[in-house]
Amino acid sequence: MRELSFDQKKTLVAYEHFYGSRYNTHVGEVGSTGLHVETQKMCYLLKVAGVEIGDFDYSWNFKGPFSPGLLALLRSMDRNENVVQSFYEEQSEKESILSDCLTRIDKLRADLEIDEHQEQPVQWIEILGSMTYISRVMLPGANFETVNQRLVGEKSEYNDENTNHHAWELLERADMLSVATAY
Repeated sequence: MRELSFDQKKTLVAYEHFYGSRYNTHVGEVGSTGLHVETQKMCYLLKVAGVEIGDFDYSWNFKGPFSPGLLALLRSMDRNENVVQSFYEEQSEKESILSDCLTRIDKLRADLEIDEHQEQPVQWIEILGSMTYISRVMLPGANFETVNQRLVGEKSEYNDENTNHHAWELLERADMLSVATAY
């Protein structure tokens, strides 16, 4: 049985805490990229909030901030479903990983209304992650209108200005949009 790396364990604990459900490996499933998108954006937002899951660099991708290193980690977890499930069953080890960060993860989850958007978690987390990345990296210091215009230009399916403005307000309240932020 293969052992999970510490970064994989941190990712699994963070995922369960952030989304309120377990990461579900999906080898062989059709259309399974949604889980990877959710995890990519979660890890990016956590990094911005000061909770490091791993030493991942992010760049812009058609789905928003993306880390090739994190994708490799996720694919490795997907190939080891039994090990992932065994880790989730080992409560004592799970509780010790990220224990000092769980309060920050809870706060970020509440601040970004993750539970309120469970009907479309991939779209919501993509909007949050993309707006954060555009605001911090592509157009530092830009206002909502400028960032929203860029978001819609990059991802035309996210042209609902009310939803985007709501996401912006939550990110702004959580102090996640400026480069010098530490959550």
